[in-house]
Amino acid sequence: MVQGLCLFVLSVVLQPLQPVVQGWVISYFNPGENPMTRSQVVLYATILILLILSNVFIAQHAILRNQEIGMRVRVACCSMIYRKLLRLDLASVDKIAAGRVANLISNDVARFDYVMSYLHYIWIMPLQFLVIGYVLWQFVGVIALVGIAVMIIQAMPIQFYVGRLTAKLRSKIAVKTDERVQLMGELISGIEVVKMYAWEKPFEQEVSKIRSLEVKLISISSYLSVILMSITTSSRKVSLFATLMTFILMRNQLTAEITFALATLFEILGVLCAIKVRKAIIGASETKVSLRRITEFLLLDEVNHGKDIQSVPADKSRDALGETGPGEQMLLLDEGSSVEKIASAPNSEIQSIGNTSSECNVEFEIIRVSANWVHEQLPPTLFDLSTKVKSRTLSMLVGPVGSGKSSLLHLLLGELSVGAGKMSFFTTKNNTKTEINHSDISISYASQDPWIFAASIRDNIIFGQPYERDRYQEVTRVCALDEDFEQLPQGDLTYAGEKGATLSGGQKARVNLARALYRDADLYLLDDPLSAVDSKVGNHLFKECIQGFLRDKTRILVTHQLQFLPEADSVIVINRGSVKYQGTYEELLHSGLNLLDTVKLEEFDAPTEDEEILEKTAEDRYFQDPATVVNGNDESSELPESTETSSLDVKQEEVATGEMSNHVYKSYITAGGNMCTLITAAAAFVITQVSTNASEYWITYWTNQNAHRATFTLSNGSFSDSAISRNSTRYNHQQLDHGLLRNNMAIYVYCILIATYILSMIFRNVFYFRICMNASRNLHNSMFANLLQATMRFFQTNPSGRILNRFSKDVGTMDEQLPVTMLDALQIFTLILGIFAMVSIANPLTIIPLVIVGGLFYVIRIYYLRTAQNIKRLEGLVCLYSTVSKIGTLVPVTGSLQQKLRNVLGGNVGLAISQCLALGGMVQFGMQQSATVISLFTAVERILQYTNLPNEGPFKTDKPPPDTWPSEGSLVFRDVSMRYVRNKPLVLKNLNVKINPGWKVGIVGRTGAGKSSLISALFRLTGDELEGEIILDEVNTKSIGLHELRPRISIIPQEPILFSGSLRYNLDPFGQYSDAELWDSLRELELGDAVRSLDFPVTGGGANFSVGQRQLICLARAILKNNRLLVLDEATANIDHGSDALIQNTIKRRFADYTVLTVAHRLNTVMDSDRVMVMREGRIVEFGHPHLLLRNPNGHFSRLLQQTGKEMTEKLTGIAESAYWTSPKSREDFTDIVIRNSENVITKL
Repeated sequence: MVQGLCLFVLSVVLQPLQPVVQGWVISYFNPGENPMTRSQVVLYATILILLILSNVFIAQHAILRNQEIGMRVRVACCSMIYRKLLRLDLASVDKIAAGRVANLISNDVARFDYVMSYLHYIWIMPLQFLVIGYVLWQFVGVIALVGIAVMIIQAMPIQFYVGRLTAKLRSKIAVKTDERVQLMGELISGIEVVKMYAWEKPFEQEVSKIRSLEVKLISISSYLSVILMSITTSSRKVSLFATLMTFILMRNQLTAEITFALATLFEILGVLCAIKVRKAIIGASETKVSLRRITEFLLLDEVNHGKDIQSVPADKSRDALGETGPGEQMLLLDEGSSVEKIASAPNSEIQSIGNTSSECNVEFEIIRVSANWVHEQLPPTLFDLSTKVKSRTLSMLVGPVGSGKSSLLHLLLGELSVGAGKMSFFTTKNNTKTEINHSDISISYASQDPWIFAASIRDNIIFGQPYERDRYQEVTRVCALDEDFEQLPQGDLTYAGEKGATLSGGQKARVNLARALYRDADLYLLDDPLSAVDSKVGNHLFKECIQGFLRDKTRILVTHQLQFLPEADSVIVINRGSVKYQGTYEELLHSGLNLLDTVKLEEFDAPTEDEEILEKTAEDRYFQDPATVVNGNDESSELPESTETSSLDVKQEEVATGEMSNHVYKSYITAGGNMCTLITAAAAFVITQVSTNASEYWITYWTNQNAHRATFTLSNGSFSDSAISRNSTRYNHQQLDHGLLRNNMAIYVYCILIATYILSMIFRNVFYFRICMNASRNLHNSMFANLLQATMRFFQTNPSGRILNRFSKDVGTMDEQLPVTMLDALQIFTLILGIFAMVSIANPLTIIPLVIVGGLFYVIRIYYLRTAQNIKRLEGLVCLYSTVSKIGTLVPVTGSLQQKLRNVLGGNVGLAISQCLALGGMVQFGMQQSATVISLFTAVERILQYTNLPNEGPFKTDKPPPDTWPSEGSLVFRDVSMRYVRNKPLVLKNLNVKINPGWKVGIVGRTGAGKSSLISALFRLTGDELEGEIILDEVNTKSIGLHELRPRISIIPQEPILFSGSLRYNLDPFGQYSDAELWDSLRELELGDAVRSLDFPVTGGGANFSVGQRQLICLARAILKNNRLLVLDEATANIDHGSDALIQNTIKRRFADYTVLTVAHRLNTVMDSDRVMVMREGRIVEFGHPHLLLRNPNGHFSRLLQQTGKEMTEKLTGIAESAYWTSPKSREDFTDIVIRNSENVITKL
């Protein structure tokens, strides 16, 4: 409110007074005026200077406070968006793209900074029009209405219309930006998979298509804005032109007092309409769109912690979901069962007892609940589901892939809303059972996909809770993390890295589990935490964590490790969203369900007392340097040697320091066009400015000619004193011109100059924005192309948010904010040069103070920019600049007043004063905009940093392998060593092995043994740090391009990655296969019934598919590619045994004659392999058929097998022996099989 009042006083009182006082000063120089004393004109000049100073202080401090309000609104909105994001349920998260949230925080909220500076001028504008209209009336009478009408007609309707169009375009631009940022986020998250699949080209095409549409919309919006800018900017000159022409045609004589007073008044109105109101209207329109987008986000559904979690009655649930009846009869235990039958709960009101303590016993009951992730999708995710879990019990949830196990956990969490039925929670205390609210219980959840954030391991575990040493140490012990901490250089203070980059898959799973255990909760939901670890660690976690540490808690464990079922108090079998059976393990065995046919195979005895030795090798140590690469250099920062700190922060992002490099400006300019284009743009700026100055000088010349005519007439006595009065002097057309300028000629020249100015300005602005759009497009494309070719090291050492910020905030700044601000700065710079030239012509001596003041400005600007280089310029600093900038106004005004002692013409004095008044406002705004331009160029600087990243390559060679390569699938590792970073320890050490065509090779080893590094070497993901030779079908993989190698090897990655789009795009982004082939690959994996169409939408990360289904889709990709070499990187770790068997059978059938490398935790998946490779500390310690390796009871593979238990060892040994004697591949080339035992003695078999 105070800021609005200050701007009101400035705009309605102080600014209109300036031309009035200016007219008093100029009238001193008009011939025939009443004599004015020197003291009077000095007094008027002093008043004028005071008005200017008042303008400085009031305007800049009001603008500063307005921008401060805008900043506060922006920060508040960012905080609100962040808090809302934390409360969204998963259904809402699936509806929004991560790119949309990033765009909201980076670009949408930035509108508040912009609009608050100009919003007050919308209501000030009519008041200023009234006051200035009154002042104009005092000068020219009713003719003032002509100029005001022209300005209103020219500016207002067009501004409101363009404002509406801009709002519509802003909505469309935001949608395209969301899509692009979302796609970039998925690309960065899954970059390793993209590189191994060689999918860079499809992503580049997809991003380019979205980017082209985005730039097209931005260009249209920019062209509309610059046309509006041109029209509104020219409105002041057109209004002045219309007023003067009307004034002359009504037979009035131009005088300097009238001409330059009108020029100053229309300049004030023009600045208001052309700059302030225009920016306010456009900013308000764009802010309205941003507010609507933020509001839509804030209205998304949140996690339901309401009082009563229930919905419509169960008997109406089918109608509500569009179902006619249940698909199958529920297989709850019958009357003979020992499990209590679930009955309908009474409809009594829930009794709230407040927050429960950790000592309370929590149980829950679900009665015929149906729920759906996608509204009205059939069949629903959970349908007619009923179950009951008692307090302090362990319930295991089992079922096939996609059956709804994780969805049931999310239902308990409140992430999935109840669509029908009822879910109730109870607490039992002192044998009293009381129904409680969902919000009254504490739930701890361990997700199936481990979530690790960029902080220390300790911070990941305690997760913001108070550090309790005893509890923390017990949690890490039961989660088998103590041995890992001993191997890490900083123990639990070691930096975990982006998404746990410093940790292996098993370590991430255990840290994720430890976080859930550290929180003291009433109910623990554990979503398959045992799949990512080997059998020994899995047994430790189950015994120590689930049965030991949590023994007095209510636990729900989702698992595919069926060997643990006998230990459960209750087993819940779920399929197709419904509970098919619930009871004890013994009851389940007699139920007739075939789900447990494989349990006996997986049972094993308790392991021996030997402690598991978790090996952390150099494969992971290279990540423990939280190095940051932003400039393409492969630099790392050493970890601190002290372990007293609570965490190790990643090295802060490096930014350029000091002055902005000229290379940044040059790169931006050259990206916009060639030399001819730049010369044309420069010429357009010059022509526009010359036409502007020419029109102003012509008015001065015209006015001086009239003054000469009046003086000549007075000297000849042709007119009375009344005939040359200030406002009503009539021009006698019968008089002789005496060689002076004729009015009709002056009008023609003035019209031509105004028309030239308008046309050249429109061309200049449109052409300028075209250059800026070209620069934005080219720099984005260059950055994106360079990012796709960057090494994996870059992505592993730079957080994804840092990379994504370039494509969201920085690109948005370069697209929309930089061009407008830079145009203002360039336009003001040319105007200031023009004003200097005009004032110098009118009063040559003013060149001296102008040079002095200009030098002072330059020096202050250097010091100012040193402090504001890397942040948005603070308006408080601009106030200092604005105050100093007025020196440039005071000196020329004083200099012009000194001309009073000389008999100069009033036109020259008027020109000098009016130009200096305009100069004052332009200098302060220009300095502000120039500083802002440099601030915004930081975005260009950051983008350019990503155009020179360390690249992989080459991608293509002159002699590519034939299209049929590899035709056999033979693979030879010859003296292969590898490190991830130069001068760091080797992660693979002198590997020598030969794999014959068609062999099925299992790769096993402890955490950090080098299994995943072996795959990285095969796909050449480490660049030049790979030594030795990897020969695939007689071709050295180093001799061919990456895009000639990687597409010829199929891989099912450890973490299945899907991208937003259609299922067809995820299977075949190149469009190489027919629909029939795509459907065949899905049906082979029993996915044909899971999707209705190949155009079935896939949400970001494949969130609408279970982890197991995503794994199956990845296998479908391999089936389609049909390469002779297939790599499975722990591909069956997160799926049930039925799906595991399906994958194994599919591989055996479809890839019977193909070479298959399998990295696995479950030894049963590799026991029938032709060869097993045992790795330890980056070396192959054993390689041979499982049956032959097991002959050595002290061998590494034998000891791995013994840890599964006696019964399991016997079963798997039998499988290995049977496979050895039935498969001819098992015995071929046996003389070349090398086994390395623990003493590194090479043994020939």
